[in-house]
Amino acid sequence: MLPLDVVKSASLCTNRGTPKSIPMNSLKKQASELIKATRKAKGLTQLDVAQKLDISKGTYNRYENGEANLSMETVDKIANALGVKANISFH
Repeated sequence: MLPLDVVKSASLCTNRGTPKSIPMNSLKKQASELIKATRKAKGLTQLDVAQKLDISKGTYNRYENGEANLSMETVDKIANALGVKANISFH
């Protein structure tokens, strides 16, 4: 099983150890891009994954394009549908 690493972090440290804020939009974009890349690597269509999740293709498309918020539960469900493990880290 391949890992689906989604890092959710409220801050990063700069070289001086000072916390640096990360915009949530950036995290959502990274997660969405990773989901899309994993789906394509598995040779699945958006419809394939949407059917496994029992949601519409449009809803799945919004997750994959970063237009909808991804809860940790949703990330886990998508990872399972893609046949990978979701590794979510808090820093």
